[in-house]
Formats: sequence, C-alpha cells, structure tokens
Amino acid sequence: MSQFRITRATEWEQVEEAAQIGNKCIRPEGANWKKAKETWETLGERVIYYLIRQGNYPHDLAGYVRLFRTTSSAFVHRPTWAVDFMSPVSSEVIVMVADDLKTGTVLTKGFFGHDIIARHWPKVALNLSIPTAPYRICNSNEAEWTVVIP
Repeated sequence: MSQFRITRATEWEQVEEAAQIGNKCIRPEGANWKKAKETWETLGERVIYYLIRQGNYPHDLAGYVRLFRTTSSAFVHRPTWAVDFMSPVSSEVIVMVADDLKTGTVLTKGFFGHDIIARHWPKVALNLSIPTAPYRICNSNEAEWTVVIP
C-alpha cells in the first residue's frame, strides 16, 4: 500500500495551496506565480496538476505534479504527457498519475535514480517543446526522458 494518494486539481486555488507546501515558486508570492496562473487559465486541458496527499485525511497535502500535454491534439489516440515538476519525488506517484490518465503515455525526467519501481522503464532522448508553456520543459535542449510503465 502506498503512502501517497493523488487527486486531480480542478481549481487554481488547489494548486496554490499545494504550492505553499515546501515553499514552491508558484505559490501566490512566488517568482513564477503569475506565469503558472496564466498558463492554467490559457492552456486549458494542455496543463494538468495532480495534488499529492500523504496520510488518511483529506487535507494532508504533500505537494503536486504538473504535466503538459505534448501532443497538439486532444483527440490523438494516446496523447503524450510530460512531467514538468513533481514534489515530493515518488515513482509510486507517477505510476498513479499514469494509471489515472489511462489512455495516455507519461514521460518523466530521470528523477528516480536507482528506484526499484522505475529502473526498468525505457528511456528515450527527445527534444520536447511546448511554446506556450513558460517552464523548464520548454528549453530547446535534448534530454533523456523515461517512459512510465504503470
């Protein structure tokens, strides 16, 4: 049994609350708050956040995961989602996110080191770009991504 649970954020205020945990840069007084809120409002279903909960109580927020859809159409049979940020880092959480997204493919950077869950997941070198997303994922450098296998 996992120590974490996830729920998909449906309101920006939920994301702000999760960002307060650990003093993240998209909290209301943080350096990236304005960009993150604007992205939430303008990208619609191309950016999603999962709230990470730890414990058995509804208010036990531990952090969040932010994903961007890298496929341009929502109607692609298996859209690809790239994890842009995750805190706390947990391969279990990423598996839960991939399970929740069901029909999509989830890519993540190599956060997990020698984690037993993630060590056999395939890795690919890609240059992902989402021009309207003002986050790290948008850089033009090729990077190694891990394909999440739920």
